[in-house]
Order: sequence, then structure tokens, then C-alpha cells
Amino acid sequence: MDAASNLDERRGLTPVDRQASDMKGKSLNKTASNTVQSADHITAVGTAIVRYGLVVVIAYIGLMKFTGSEAKRIHPFISHSPFMSWLDGILTIREQSDVIGTIEILAAVLIVLNVVSPRLGAVGGGAFAVRGMLLRGVRGDLQDLICVP
Repeated sequence: MDAASNLDERRGLTPVDRQASDMKGKSLNKTASNTVQSADHITAVGTAIVRYGLVVVIAYIGLMKFTGSEAKRIHPFISHSPFMSWLDGILTIREQSDVIGTIEILAAVLIVLNVVSPRLGAVGGGAFAVRGMLLRGVRGDLQDLICVP
């Protein structure tokens, strides 16, 4: 007899009890493993929902820039921005909006390509963030947009 059998006999465990005890430990390990796998799956699904939800919103915002009404709404931001105001002398209001819309759609596509290359996803997120900073005006941009009776 081996040492484990002697210990089981002293505890009053039969071979059947020992086998059941071993199965219970394996079952707990399997349950813990399944729980971790479930948590990983939920995390992956949540990440995908957030990523592609963001892509849909950014792409929609980019597509809206190709409409005339959005071009008119965004023009005060462009004209008061220290980084973008130089476009007023080169492009029409509609063309300025089209350029920004193209950048936003490109950013959305790059974020989708994160599954291929995380660097592309980072570049897409960065491009959208930089686009937001470029449109920030110094002063006066909100006064043009707010209609006070």
C-alpha cells in the first residue's frame, strides 16, 4: 500500500470516497476554468461592441460632413480655429467640410483595421482625436452657434 492509501484508511475513507473526492476537485477546477473562459468571452464581446459602436458613430459623423447643412454648421468652428482657419482662403465651405468628413471616415476605417494591426487602430483613434483638437476655436466660435432670442 502506498502512503495515500494509509492516510485514507486512517481518515476512514474508502477507495470510492477517495475517487469521489478526486472528482470533486477536478469538477471545481473545471468550473473555475469555465468561469474564466466565460469572463474572457464577455470581455471580448464587450470590447467588440464598444469598438464597432464607436466606428458607426464616427463614420456617421464623417458622412454627415458631406451634407450642405453640416458644412454650414461646422464653418464657424473652422473659421475660428487657429489651425484650420487658413482653409477659408483655399477651399469653399463645402470642400472644407468634405476634407474633415474624409478624415473622419478614414479614422473609422483605421479603427476597424485594429483587428489586423493594433497600430492602425491607434492611428485611427489618434486621427479622430487630433481632428477634434484642430476644430477647437480660440474664442467666438460658440457665439456664432448659439441663438439667443
